[in-house]
Amino acid sequence: SSSSASSSSASSSSASSSSPKVEEERKDIWEGMPWKGWKRFQADLKGIGIFPVPSAMFIHKSSKMGPNSDGKCSMRIDGAPLLKARRLHASTVTYLTQTMRNLANNGAAVDDKYQLIIEAERELDYEEVPNGDNEGYSLLISETKAIIKAQTTAGALHGFWSFVSAFSGDSGKFGCLRRTIQVPAYIRDDPRFEYRGFTVDAAR
Repeated sequence: SSSSASSSSASSSSASSSSPKVEEERKDIWEGMPWKGWKRFQADLKGIGIFPVPSAMFIHKSSKMGPNSDGKCSMRIDGAPLLKARRLHASTVTYLTQTMRNLANNGAAVDDKYQLIIEAERELDYEEVPNGDNEGYSLLISETKAIIKAQTTAGALHGFWSFVSAFSGDSGKFGCLRRTIQVPAYIRDDPRFEYRGFTVDAAR
């Protein structure tokens, strides 16, 4: 499994002096994405333009950042990415597919050169209290694909919107990866509180 592969990858690391939190994060590096060569992004994550603001972001020593020929993107997707969903309800897949195509603003056009892989272990029960386990997610962005992994569909959807915001560029139009993000990038996020806030406008 990916968790056992991740654990073995973490245990083989020579950095034994790391803090417990970093060790915990190392165990979550996916199969095929060894910790070696990765480092934590130290700048303020509120400034990278991803929403929800991630709990942590890691970049690889091979990561590249900077504008391409148009001066605005570090990478571009032409059209909606090819969606590959694993263990998601059919209605959720339909929603994600339609949303992606609407955001790409080019009808049914799909850029099959870039893949968006979304995997959730189960649906979120409406009676569950949100926490880091059932609404958290991991997002890996590379030059050829993005992978979202979550325990529940709720976490997967949070990861989806983080992916969308990462590719919304300076102008807010989907398809342009923000210049603040280096690729490949590994992003983690979990709810900070076990409740949802809301605003009531009583003046209307």
